[in-house]
Amino acid sequence: MFQFTTTNVINSNKDVTTGKPLWSAQGADEDKPASFNVKRVNKFLAPNVVSIYKAEANDPEMAKVTLDLSQINGTDGESYRLSVYIGLTQASQESRYANDLILKGKPFTVDFVWKTSATDVAANLVKIINKYAVLVYGEKLLNVSCNGSCLTIEAVNEYQRFRKVNIEKFDKDAYRGRGEYNPVRTLENLTEKPSAELTGAVEGYFVGKEGFGTYSYLLHNLRIPTAMRTRAFGVNLDENPIIGAKYNQYTIHYCTDRGVLGTNAVGDTVKSVTTHVFYVNKNVAGEFEAALQTIAPTKGIVSVQPKQR
Repeated sequence: MFQFTTTNVINSNKDVTTGKPLWSAQGADEDKPASFNVKRVNKFLAPNVVSIYKAEANDPEMAKVTLDLSQINGTDGESYRLSVYIGLTQASQESRYANDLILKGKPFTVDFVWKTSATDVAANLVKIINKYAVLVYGEKLLNVSCNGSCLTIEAVNEYQRFRKVNIEKFDKDAYRGRGEYNPVRTLENLTEKPSAELTGAVEGYFVGKEGFGTYSYLLHNLRIPTAMRTRAFGVNLDENPIIGAKYNQYTIHYCTDRGVLGTNAVGDTVKSVTTHVFYVNKNVAGEFEAALQTIAPTKGIVSVQPKQR
C-alpha cells in the first residue's frame, strides 16, 4: 500500500502528444535547485534524490555443456546412456516442462552403444539426438554438435538450464542380472567456464544467462501484449517495446519532506519515499543519462548487475 513505484518505457525524447521533449534538465540557480523533468511522471529536484542506479541491457547467453568422450575409455559393444535433465528458470512457464515438482523440468535420455572410437561415438550421438527431438517433440529441444571426441550440448533458449548431464554405463550384472546404469562422467567432473571459451574442443560448462532489457524481457515483465495494450489508439502506445531494441534500466529513489502529517507525536513530520524506474532505449540512453546526471547525488549514478532468476 505504501510502496509507490512508477515504471516507464522510453523510446524517444519526443512526446507523442505535444511534440515537445519528453524529458528536460535544468541546472541549479541562485534560488532553485537542479531538476530533471519527465512529462507525466515527475519533476525530480536534486536535494530529494536519495540514489540513482543503472542496469545495462545485455543479450542472453545460452547454457552449454561440452563433454570429452575420450575420458570415458569405452570399448566396443559396451552400452551407455546420455542422461540430461533440463530445468527452466522462473521466468519461463512453458507447459512442456510441467511436472509435479516446484520447479519445472524434463528428463532427456539417449541410449547408445560404444563403437570404434570416441570420435565416432560423438558423431553418432549428434545424429541420434537430432532425430529423437524431431520425431518425438516436433522441434529441437537442444542444439548438439561435436568436434572430434567432444560432444557439445547447448540450450535453444535463454530459460533452459542443465540440472544434470551424465554419461552412464550399463552394468548388466547388477541386481542379479537385471542391470543398472552408473554415472561415469557428470557435470561435477567439469569446470565452469565462460561461454566464449567453450568452443567445442574444450571440456566444461556454462550455466547460461537470461537477457536483460531486451524486447523479450520487456514483453514478459512489463508490457504484456494484451488487446488493450495493442489496440488502435491505445494508451501509451509510445511505450511499447521495439523488436530488436535493448533498454537500459535507470532507477531513482526519491524522498520528499511532506511536513507535519504524522500522528505519533506533536509536530511529527513525514517523508514520502517513492521509486521511479525507466527503461530507456539504448539509442537515446546516452542523452537520457547525461540529463539525469544533473540531479545525481554525490555518489553519482551507480552501475549494478541485473539479477538472474
